[in-house]
Amino acid sequence: MNQIELGQRIRQARERISMSQEKFAEAIERDQKAISEYETGKRKIAAIEMPHIAAVLGVPISYSIPSPKFRVHEKAGFSSKFGTS
Repeated sequence: MNQIELGQRIRQARERISMSQEKFAEAIERDQKAISEYETGKRKIAAIEMPHIAAVLGVPISYSIPSPKFRVHEKAGFSSKFGTS
């Protein structure tokens, strides 16, 4: 998941609970500009902040983690959810 997708998910979760950017910013101790930049993908969100953000939004931390994709490795001939051989 890239920063833009993560930002969109955060915005959707925030709007689902009818929380303004200002109230969200206050809850996670940031300013409104930071929230706007998170939601548009212009500012990266530190992984260490995600548990607090998830708790404020009432979503599981997994909400911000993409589902693992399985792919077949041509050389090894097996599937891995981590994409390594």
